[in-house]
Amino acid sequence: QTTLYGELPVTDIQGTPYQWSFSTIHNISTVIIPASNARDLDEIPDEIKTRLTIKPVETIDEVLSLALLRKPKPISYEQYIDNVFAPEKSNDSFINTAH
Repeated sequence: QTTLYGELPVTDIQGTPYQWSFSTIHNISTVIIPASNARDLDEIPDEIKTRLTIKPVETIDEVLSLALLRKPKPISYEQYIDNVFAPEKSNDSFINTAH
């Protein structure tokens, strides 16, 4: 959960201990959490914490650097419009998405 203003801080989330226990059930090994939720780590059983790599973050930039395999290539507005409205003409690596 992030805000859309300023430096895009990552805000704390509710129920993180509950969510982390589900991460181990679904074979998730790395969990990105808001830094403000690091205080909740005491509520997580050690057997769950030992199976997880927990990454506290403060900004959306930190989230993206951890979550993405590669940094996205910026495109111009014109490239975006061309890809959205005429994707069959596109030669670049822009991935079309549903809007």
